[in-house]
Amino acid sequence: MCPFSAIDSVLLLFIPLPAMRSTIIRFLPLLVAVALCGCDSVTSKTIVGDKVPALDPKVWNGKWRNADGSAIATRIVDAKAGIIELKRFQPWTKPTPGELQADNIWVRTLGQEVIANELQSGGVGYEFQRVAISADYIVTYSPDEKVFAGLIKRGEIAGKLERDKDGKPTGSCTIEGFSGRDYERLEREGFNVQSLFDEDPAQVYIRGHGLW
Repeated sequence: MCPFSAIDSVLLLFIPLPAMRSTIIRFLPLLVAVALCGCDSVTSKTIVGDKVPALDPKVWNGKWRNADGSAIATRIVDAKAGIIELKRFQPWTKPTPGELQADNIWVRTLGQEVIANELQSGGVGYEFQRVAISADYIVTYSPDEKVFAGLIKRGEIAGKLERDKDGKPTGSCTIEGFSGRDYERLEREGFNVQSLFDEDPAQVYIRGHGLW
């Protein structure tokens, strides 16, 4: 499940508003995890991104709900390490003690973007997304499988294309990692780094009050 699979339908809007950059953290979905549900995906063996961005509790701590009725709660557990705790819950139903499972999201920067990383359920590798977050909403964007697959094929980044039992490409791929240096190198070479993530949001959550 992607970092904002926890967000099960990760944020939905691409909001390129330069005037709001001081308010919005543009990412790459995990704050909230996005459920890939067997779809083509891009995973990384290591955390994607480099530096830890400044995490404002007024923005990152809260409860959020999606249009599909799902909800999540986020809380900074280690600002210095860039770790956010993510819990999924049923809105307006007070959970019993110990009922909610907590997952950690590692938040990093990648160029001008903010990236959310979540350890895969098997404990090997990370799912990651670009994220936009403000005091009112969270929007996440999934990595573009075709774009990352193309970079792997051309030898521009290290990784492998996943194949099924018959040896046919599944459409998914695994990268060894992706750092700020990789991002900057591709940008210097004229690559459109904005194409690394889908333009359409994976999920959108709005801040909710009184959800339990």
